[in-house]
Amino acid sequence: MAIAAPLLLPAGAQASVHGGDWYAWNDAPLAAVLKDAGTPRDFLMRRDHAALQEFYGQRDYEPLWVTQGQLNERAGELKSFLGQVETYGLNSKLYETPGLVLGQGADADAAALMSAELALSQALLAYARHAQAGRLIPASLSKYLTNKPEMPDPLEVMAQVATAADLPAFLASFNPPHREFEVLRTELAKLRQIAEKGGWPTLSPGRTLKPGMHDPRTAELKQRFGIPMPPPLIADPRETDHYDGAVVEAVMEFQAQHGLEADGVIGPATQQVLSLSVYDRAAQIVANMERWRWLPRNLGRKHVFVDIPGFEVRVVVDNSTTYRGRIVVGKESNQTPVFSDEFEFIEVNPYWNVPDSIAANEVVPAVQADPDYLRRSNLELVTGYGRDERFIDPYSVNWSIVDAGNLGFRFRQPPGRGNALGSIKFMFPNKHDVYLHDTPARSLFSRQRRAFSHGCVRLHEPLKFAEALIDSDSQWNLDRIKREISKGQNQALPLPRKIPVHLTYFTAAVDENGKILLREDIYGHDRRIAAALGW
Repeated sequence: MAIAAPLLLPAGAQASVHGGDWYAWNDAPLAAVLKDAGTPRDFLMRRDHAALQEFYGQRDYEPLWVTQGQLNERAGELKSFLGQVETYGLNSKLYETPGLVLGQGADADAAALMSAELALSQALLAYARHAQAGRLIPASLSKYLTNKPEMPDPLEVMAQVATAADLPAFLASFNPPHREFEVLRTELAKLRQIAEKGGWPTLSPGRTLKPGMHDPRTAELKQRFGIPMPPPLIADPRETDHYDGAVVEAVMEFQAQHGLEADGVIGPATQQVLSLSVYDRAAQIVANMERWRWLPRNLGRKHVFVDIPGFEVRVVVDNSTTYRGRIVVGKESNQTPVFSDEFEFIEVNPYWNVPDSIAANEVVPAVQADPDYLRRSNLELVTGYGRDERFIDPYSVNWSIVDAGNLGFRFRQPPGRGNALGSIKFMFPNKHDVYLHDTPARSLFSRQRRAFSHGCVRLHEPLKFAEALIDSDSQWNLDRIKREISKGQNQALPLPRKIPVHLTYFTAAVDENGKILLREDIYGHDRRIAAALGW
């Protein structure tokens, strides 16, 4: 049985966190402490320091947390809240404040009190930033994580905290307002309770276990899922280790919750998940909570939610899902990036301009091996753009000396049958050059794990998605789109208004009924985030 840390506290934060150092406050009156503290190295801490200088300067350096020579009641509320932020997936050790006890500061000298005053404000600003925008800088973890979290303004935070009628409620409000975040928070609390009781039993390694087989690990499964065992003196050993009935049903439900094939067979994938400790699961939940902090607080009245680990796309209007469909996402070597943007237009009968990476790593070697490859793949060789666009005869190129890293031309597939993008694509121009699109490769949608693309998102039902995406007041409707597609010519159809799209990565997702669905960490983002957070 794996036993987790009693309170599920991470071991300690690592690199690339927002504001990881503390000020070394001098023992001096408040104005002097601010002046003499020096300039912090960290950009965000310099921002905080400037905000504190302005905030206290506007107050004529009147303390916020100290009254009549001692820490006041609001200081006590702040210290109490910061000491319990594990419930929000944060680490209270990062917001430790001076040891002066509420109501016992009368004996402390002024310099100590002012150091406490500024340390409390600094802890508040660090918490507000971490709670709203996350502790980690996404891009420092992976080139595929390019979210831009919304940072709170430190001066506004200080101004608002000074007048907040309910300080704990105000502090809690910095966390994501999304329903899913709250469900994860509740789950984390349950995991902490389980950890305090010693965790849950994990499944010992062994052979693939199929319904109807006899295996001593059946007892571990029954203990894991709370299935009563018959008294030892009465039970038939052959029945005790019989993998059937209720325990198989429990495993199938467990598999469904974790995005595995719910067949009751405990093979390598199910074995791996059943071997995770409660601490491992808590780390996964916290990593997902961190990613919620990277999303906009307002996702948009109407928005598109691309669920990468769930291989699904949803159109959401007024918090209700109006469309959901299967998708194919990038393979591990060509990941679909995680970020938010806005749809601007739809393109029918699109050209496929082969990305440079694919051109260098796949197309050029293929042409060098087979000069007829371009013709068979319906690929054109093009240079220039617009009026300067020119076609190159591929047979005029000496492919044996072509520099794949500096081609001087590009490969392009014209609209038509077999085009890699199918008949329609949905554009939100971005630095990754990814988009949502149709595809002629239909067989992949029948698979449960659908990570096969070069990074773009392939749609199982592109026309149904288009219908859900288009507003009723748009000049474009499904019938008109179909007519434009039938013409066979490339055309861009602008949307009357931009629609937010969020390419997300939640391995602990929440369905409409508030149930948590656990998925495979297909790109390893959970592992990197949990490690950086100190888990």
